[in-house]
Amino acid sequence: MTSVAENRISLPTEYSFVTLSLDPEATVSNLKNEELSAACRRLQRKTFVAFTGERRQFFMPWEPYHSWQFYLVFQGLREENVGQGIEPQMSVPILPNTTHPLCREPLDPGYALPWNDCYISEFIQFDARVATRVTEEEPVCCTTSEEATRIRAYFDEDIQRRKELEPQIVAVRAITGSDGIDCSDTESEAPWGSSFVEEYGSMGEAQYEDRESTPLRKGGESGARIMLDEMTSRPHSNLFVVEVSFDLSSTDQIHNPDNFFEEVALLKKLTIELENARKQREIENAQRIDEEHFAAVQAARTKPPQACEHTQPSF
Repeated sequence: MTSVAENRISLPTEYSFVTLSLDPEATVSNLKNEELSAACRRLQRKTFVAFTGERRQFFMPWEPYHSWQFYLVFQGLREENVGQGIEPQMSVPILPNTTHPLCREPLDPGYALPWNDCYISEFIQFDARVATRVTEEEPVCCTTSEEATRIRAYFDEDIQRRKELEPQIVAVRAITGSDGIDCSDTESEAPWGSSFVEEYGSMGEAQYEDRESTPLRKGGESGARIMLDEMTSRPHSNLFVVEVSFDLSSTDQIHNPDNFFEEVALLKKLTIELENARKQREIENAQRIDEEHFAAVQAARTKPPQACEHTQPSF
């Protein structure tokens, strides 16, 4: 007899389709900035659809968050972007969509998505934290590990193609004077700065290169040592937080992934501004306290001594 506990799975689960939205307040909660938290609650958010990739760490139920890889679903083939090395065929269709320039076999989500003309791309993906949660609910749309491996092969082809386009990318950027990255000089000041994906960014390729160079691939470290390192470190703590659900009916449309990255950029900008403002207030307050203390010390030093009262000796 199967127990209820055995039927419980994590939310999300690998290779499932979910609705996803940025959680600004949870992302900045560790900063303990009430003004920032209040501003985050006022931010407008959209709900996106995403394909869940790998969980980036071992599942530990006592951890408040786990990091996951997400591929945002988009509609229609992407436009060619020579400066970014993006071509329309760098994508994989999702059933019921079967259209692709290279006639790639579509990803089968178990049940066809309730939207047509949907795709995912290696270059529209990111890692994010999700609050640890187990559920008896099962995903409506979820693919198999074998299907995910097949899709991974398509992504590898796109990564290789982008590498072949690097000379062209460099030439275009030299002509246009663009480095292809639109970010603030103070971006690294955000607590999760390294997680931001610029223009469907290059993070996907960078993560793939990291996987290629891992000690496990090279055989330089034992699996036990790698497991220990993953269990005792928390690199994911610098990632932004998202809320996810298996309920695909919670959104009635596929939003442009640009909108998600714009939300992340706005949150980072807001965080930097309000954190800098708080730090400035703390500096000014500390200076005021120092000045008041110094003034009190100076006043004590310059105060004239009080006249001593002398009494006549009695005989």
